[in-house]
Amino acid sequence: MFDNLSEKLQSVIRQTTGKELTQDNMQESLREIRRALLEADVNLRVVKAFISNIKDRAEGEQVFQGVDPAQQLVKIVYDELVSL
Repeated sequence: MFDNLSEKLQSVIRQTTGKELTQDNMQESLREIRRALLEADVNLRVVKAFISNIKDRAEGEQVFQGVDPAQQLVKIVYDELVSL
């Protein structure tokens, strides 16, 4: 179960790496993350709260100079997974 979830999350990361992060890209990435978590039998309420937290943090987050916006999204997802 964790291997499958890990593979799907890594796939989302690979798809966003090197691209400029736009609202559409972020929505697609979050949709894939949501799908991966639901397929891993994570509770729907937990998934909704998790995705909502990521959206809230991503909207207010400044992209640091020298950091790819996609990398910034990966950091936000990582931080939320750690806090979860």
